[in-house]
Amino acid sequence: MAYNPLQHLNVLVVEDQDIAQTMLAIVLKTIGIENIELTANGVEGIAALEAASQTFDVIICDIHMPEMDGYKFVRQIRLGAVDGYREIPILILTGDDSDANAQSAKIHRLDTFVTKPANAESMRHHILRALGLQEASG
Repeated sequence: MAYNPLQHLNVLVVEDQDIAQTMLAIVLKTIGIENIELTANGVEGIAALEAASQTFDVIICDIHMPEMDGYKFVRQIRLGAVDGYREIPILILTGDDSDANAQSAKIHRLDTFVTKPANAESMRHHILRALGLQEASG
């Protein structure tokens, strides 16, 4: 069996829609990620980071959510709201890949945009890219 650089990752998903959470968990498990924590908004996401017994390696976050949207969540993380996570790779989920969202991604130091619905190949590519890992060819 080939080595999978994603299999030991701890991933925090910040997404308010139950169906999107379910689909994303399925996609992540398909690419070999088993350690997934699901939260429904930025407030819950920050609480999960603060309470985590293991360090998260990647955050996948929706933009439009109640209580605290994705951009506010990312700002809080990048400003150091939770120790040790200022530089964590963050992938933003969106159904809107507009120029305005692309500009906001640059401002918020997001690692990449993932357009909904994300398939396994796309998600794997974006996570590896955000982590600075290279996939072995072949």
